[in-house]
Amino acid sequence: MTILALLRCEPAVFGSVAWDPTVSRTIAALAADAPKALAVIASARVVARSAAWAAAGEHAPDHGIDAENPLIIDVDASLVDAHSDKEHAAPTWTKGFGFRPLLAFIDHGSGGTGEPAAMLLRPGNAAGNTAADHKEVLAAALEQLPFRPGYRVGRKVLVRNDTGGGTHEFLTYCTNRRVGYSLGFTLTDALVDAVNLVPKKVWTPAYDAEGQVREGAWVADLAELSGWPDGCGSSCGKNVRTPERSYGSPTSTACG
Repeated sequence: MTILALLRCEPAVFGSVAWDPTVSRTIAALAADAPKALAVIASARVVARSAAWAAAGEHAPDHGIDAENPLIIDVDASLVDAHSDKEHAAPTWTKGFGFRPLLAFIDHGSGGTGEPAAMLLRPGNAAGNTAADHKEVLAAALEQLPFRPGYRVGRKVLVRNDTGGGTHEFLTYCTNRRVGYSLGFTLTDALVDAVNLVPKKVWTPAYDAEGQVREGAWVADLAELSGWPDGCGSSCGKNVRTPERSYGSPTSTACG
């Protein structure tokens, strides 16, 4: 309701905005058949996104995408604090209280903040690596793409996620849908010891999202992963620890 009050302050931009009682009655009516309402809202969002991307022309996120220059979808969880006992609010792993929604954003590169594509509401104690949640959010995000890629999307779309997405089930799902992926991979103590034995000559400079060498960072290909989807390999990164750069070292990523 606070947001509606802000919209009413700019009638030249937003036109006539409904009053709070009208909005409350509308939300109550939609909640009577929430799945149907959410499906209609999702369809409306696709139409609006299609119009916006068409108007953006060569600046649209999907302009000229291919396997070498894919559209990137970032999937990650976030914490939202609740200051009272809200529905489904629960203790969080940071010893807070609230919610842990899983989000999917379409990356706009260094020149933008990203575009929300899908979100799954979850209690604060939701697990970080629940494959079913990741599959649901990614499927919803892909449905939001104006070019309607179908089930087998192709490598023109790249999914990024941290270790929460590094599960057999989610990687198999990404493989079946033919999307590219770059997912975090949890390192055990034994793997860390093995990575520390990688010869210095094997490490190569790491690059940032703009294709520039990232100072004080290196990567090395490890091997194809047995027991995972065919062609799924892993790479490992390490960083110099400085006051300005205190990343964990090493880290690992599964790519496909």
